[in-house]
Amino acid sequence: MLEIVKCIRGEDEILGTIAANITPRENVDSILSSIAPRKQPRQLIPVVLPTVEQSEERLVVSFDGSARVKRGGGVCSVTVWKLPEWIVVATESKYVLDLTVNEWEY
Repeated sequence: MLEIVKCIRGEDEILGTIAANITPRENVDSILSSIAPRKQPRQLIPVVLPTVEQSEERLVVSFDGSARVKRGGGVCSVTVWKLPEWIVVATESKYVLDLTVNEWEY
């Protein structure tokens, strides 16, 4: 384990203190395990990814906003895509004077 020692003498004494307090390599694993036990491997959770068939038509809507908390107002934008081709159906961006963070986020 590393021990911090305040030294006011020469460089040789500082180097000697550091060398005397370095943990030997063969003891590092056991000391580290007592400080921070090894983590268990993460469990992989199976996920079924949604798919869109060629015969299906779905719409994806994304929106983003940048509203000011203190002064009010902000910019917002909306884009609508048609799947599976990802064709842009509509998009709009505008400045709204009385837009608040909560109104746009939810």
